[in-house]
Amino acid sequence: MSSGGAGEGGAGSGAMLSAEERKALLAAKEKAVASYGKLRKVRRFGETAEVLAGFGGHRPGAAYVPYWVPHAEVQPEILVQEPFQPFLIEYLNAAASEFHPAEITLVAHRHLAALPPQLLDVVTLTKLDLTSNMLTALPDGFTKLANLRSVVLQDNALTTLVPLGGCLNLTALDASANELKAIDSSIASLIRLTDLRLSGNSLYELPAELGNLTSLRHLDVSRNQLVTLSGAIERLLSLHTLIASRNMIQALPPALGSCASLVVLNVAHNHIREISPEIGSLAELDVLRLDHNLLIHLPDALGRLSSLRKLFLHVNRLESLPDSLCLLEMLWLLRVDHNQLADLPFHMGRLRRLEQLFLNNNLIRSLPDLGDLPRLHTVWIHNNYITSVTGKVDGLVNAAYLYIHDNRLTFLTRGIGSLSLLRALYVFDNDLYELPEELGQLALLEELDVSRNKLRTLPDALGELSQLKVLNASGNSITELSPPLLALPALTQLNLHDNSIKNLPIKALSGALPSLVSLNLSHNHLSGADMRAVRSVFHALPYLFLDANLEKRVISMFRSPSHKDSLDKYDEELRRRGVRIRAERAAKYSAKVSRLRELVLGKR
Repeated sequence: MSSGGAGEGGAGSGAMLSAEERKALLAAKEKAVASYGKLRKVRRFGETAEVLAGFGGHRPGAAYVPYWVPHAEVQPEILVQEPFQPFLIEYLNAAASEFHPAEITLVAHRHLAALPPQLLDVVTLTKLDLTSNMLTALPDGFTKLANLRSVVLQDNALTTLVPLGGCLNLTALDASANELKAIDSSIASLIRLTDLRLSGNSLYELPAELGNLTSLRHLDVSRNQLVTLSGAIERLLSLHTLIASRNMIQALPPALGSCASLVVLNVAHNHIREISPEIGSLAELDVLRLDHNLLIHLPDALGRLSSLRKLFLHVNRLESLPDSLCLLEMLWLLRVDHNQLADLPFHMGRLRRLEQLFLNNNLIRSLPDLGDLPRLHTVWIHNNYITSVTGKVDGLVNAAYLYIHDNRLTFLTRGIGSLSLLRALYVFDNDLYELPEELGQLALLEELDVSRNKLRTLPDALGELSQLKVLNASGNSITELSPPLLALPALTQLNLHDNSIKNLPIKALSGALPSLVSLNLSHNHLSGADMRAVRSVFHALPYLFLDANLEKRVISMFRSPSHKDSLDKYDEELRRRGVRIRAERAAKYSAKVSRLRELVLGKR
């Protein structure tokens, strides 16, 4: 039998199938039915072979190993090549001579409802992957697989793990995404277990017997219905990673402080209202996730987490931060956004390794001095009540992204020009009346958003921003556009929508903005001549917006009560400028004119 160019010996090795092996292969082929599932991969101590490859569906010319052959020279990890689809099999014949696989993967994608009985005779198995099937229980004979080191049962319908208690050599067990409501006490016998994953079940509590797993280093019980972690965690002295997010935990037990080896603690998305001071005993902790809880206060003991590099406290109800937080000298990332903070610790400048700081969506009115944070790369302080950043951000020499929009700033500090590495500055939705000329010193700036402020002009110094790609100044009161702004060589998007621009430097338009892709001048006061000039120069732009200019221009005329004939002038100007009103929009424009007439002349 050949397999897409491979001889009977497999992979072109020249080895021949024995009569017993040929008989087993033909039997498997004849009984390729959907009773159990499809066998995807079999590994024999560094060698891999596809047991059912060659039973149909593979493309001509592809080489497959039809069956594991003793002494054949097969390459590691020979996988089925698409679009080959192996047949479903009824049983695995483990009685064939010298059939001693070390790893079997049975991934049936919802086909496998029970395990082949013969599988339990493959005593050489060290890893068994049964992901994504429909298993509801494991056979009692599972204990025969004494050499198993790793079992993956993810995404099945198991309600118990009882038979696994006899697999005393297990080091890794993944039973996530099943229907487990409790963990049997027999798990206490798996004393060699180092990795246990039980996420996505319906567990209400963790058994005390879990504390017997003193070798356990990784425990994932996320996405369950746990109310507490008490009872077993305190004895897991080797625990390195504990993931208990998305449960209903209300408090962290003091006993958690006994897990002195803990490096990652994730209890995000719970109902935690308080943290016990014992958390300060976790001297090795590197990542702490307490976000999306109900915390109002934090213990001072948090400052004893001397190894902590990432601290997530966002989406809580925190009203203050302990001063001890400033003792976390290793801290690299701090998220305290979406809380109720009105003030920040005075000595935050001590966090000299901090690179990312999230302070947004709080009640902050003033900032501490952040200029002493030389590594700070990204700063989110938007959606607060800050009125000034003068002297607070001037020393951020490594800052690349600064988000200070949605505050109450009336001016920008001139020291912002010292942020020489800044690439993006977002100050929209403030109360800025002007921009400092020092912005022109930001040689690397690529995005500048000053929209929805009270600006009347843009400084000529912006024309020096040779790397600027996006400029959004919409929603202001800008009346003119200076020629230097039309010389920005890298600008691709210019948004000046909803301003009061009346005139453009038409002579400067020729050859302006060579990289431009999108230009929005809609809702301004441009004349017909200006719009024709813009269309002439930028006719090839993919995105050009000039609507609602004449209309807004005329509406501004209506503010003078002496212009009784404004409506007639409006109609005349529309015709004279050649503005075409499609038939389907005629009624809409007529209604607008009627409303304007009522507004200016009063109802008749």
